[in-house]
Amino acid sequence: MDIHCRHCGEPWDHDELHHMEGASYKDAVQLFVKHGCGAFGFEPPLLTCRHSPIYPPEMMELIRTAQDMSPYPDEWSSPDEIEMMLDMAEEMF
Repeated sequence: MDIHCRHCGEPWDHDELHHMEGASYKDAVQLFVKHGCGAFGFEPPLLTCRHSPIYPPEMMELIRTAQDMSPYPDEWSSPDEIEMMLDMAEEMF
């Protein structure tokens, strides 16, 4: 399952959080939420991601909201899932 950087939208494999050097899984999640891609930096200090977003602003806001709503990465919807849900909701109403 992919998780997405809240700053640029870049997908990362969820399992990377289990293998973050020097951090427990819980700490790795918190670092990823704060720094995005920068959490996977190899040298301290960690830098917050500064890459340009790969998704429109509305989608980036949904990525951030999902991460803010749940501390569990397996509950964070991907941008594709969010877009599909929005399309389905639009068709229903």
